[in-house]
Amino acid sequence: MYRKTTTEFAMTALMTVAVALGLTAVSSQGKARSLAAMASEIVNVNVSFDMQMPLADDEMKTLSDAQISGRKMIYRQAVTECPVLLGTIAATCRLTRLNVSTRVNRPNNQHEQLLHLNGNAQFAITLQIAE
Repeated sequence: MYRKTTTEFAMTALMTVAVALGLTAVSSQGKARSLAAMASEIVNVNVSFDMQMPLADDEMKTLSDAQISGRKMIYRQAVTECPVLLGTIAATCRLTRLNVSTRVNRPNNQHEQLLHLNGNAQFAITLQIAE
């Protein structure tokens, strides 16, 4: 009884994996169509950017200018990510979401302040078809 249950479980698990992967026993033409369909599906890719910049002083104008400059750096990095994806795994690429945050840190109560920048970008891509 135990062996039958284990065998049934193994067969069910194998069938579940085969269905999840979209594998079917069809002709090579059907397989090619299946691969093309999977490649045309949209895949979301998330990329994070993290950096720190030293701040010259405590003046609000300086802080505001540094935050604007830092956000621009994150925006520029996000724009250059699609060409990286297109050169590696993506057939198509589109930036769908971009979150940018800044905060001022004073590590270990030191006099020098650091502007911490963080960005998270999400891209919708379709995968390249491997030849």
